[in-house]
Amino acid sequence: AEMRTRAASDDRGADSSAGIGGRYRFLTLPDLHAAFGLEIAFPLDAASPPPRLTPSLALGARYEPWSWFATLGGRLRLDEVADRAPVDAGHVFAMLGGGLTILPWLSAYVLVDNHVLIDQAAAYRGGLSLGVEAGEVVFGGIGGRVAPWRDAGGHLSGQLTFGIRSF
Repeated sequence: AEMRTRAASDDRGADSSAGIGGRYRFLTLPDLHAAFGLEIAFPLDAASPPPRLTPSLALGARYEPWSWFATLGGRLRLDEVADRAPVDAGHVFAMLGGGLTILPWLSAYVLVDNHVLIDQAAAYRGGLSLGVEAGEVVFGGIGGRVAPWRDAGGHLSGQLTFGIRSF
């Protein structure tokens, strides 16, 4: 689960949304894991962007204390409402990252993301995220992202996460 807010910004384009999703791991090999993911983002207030659906495919592996992961997916706008913050009809994205297990319950990550916006043929976005997560099965995390492009809400954003790694 994730939540993005524009509490520190008056920018109408800022993304004040929450998302919930999951992954189904369909491949587990000693050196490779693969999963399908699905997330839905929904608005937190009347001016937030409309609901969006994000399907993805993720690959990764763990070589203690290191891990790597790659995700390819897309985000599709489910509705268009004039009163809400504008978002593209959709975009495709690729992400590549790595993690370090510091303690059994504490890890750090770095992630590079790249997005191609569907409505704007030559519009690219991307950024670099850094963060930490605490917890083994149930976890929470905090992170930040910097982008050279003016993304929704600005060049810098914060992230709070909560999740369950497995049942």
